[in-house]
Amino acid sequence: MGTVIEDKNSIPPNSSLKNKRYSLISINSQDIGIIDYIMSYPDEDAVYIGLLLIHGDFHRQGYGKAFIEEFIVNMQKKRIL
Repeated sequence: MGTVIEDKNSIPPNSSLKNKRYSLISINSQDIGIIDYIMSYPDEDAVYIGLLLIHGDFHRQGYGKAFIEEFIVNMQKKRIL
């Protein structure tokens, strides 16, 4: 558990904790993964994904790819990318 807390509070140089996001990835109310990303890093109009994990039971089923595609669309709607 200590590692999770350290990861949640870890940021690269020239970044800010206020821009850090750490979220569960869920499918049909079942948590299948986690994403850690930083808004406006390394540039104002960028998003840095520091961690993307999908549980092994859900590998090779397209969930990671689908999540990233949806993530990109959402960031574009927010005019971040």
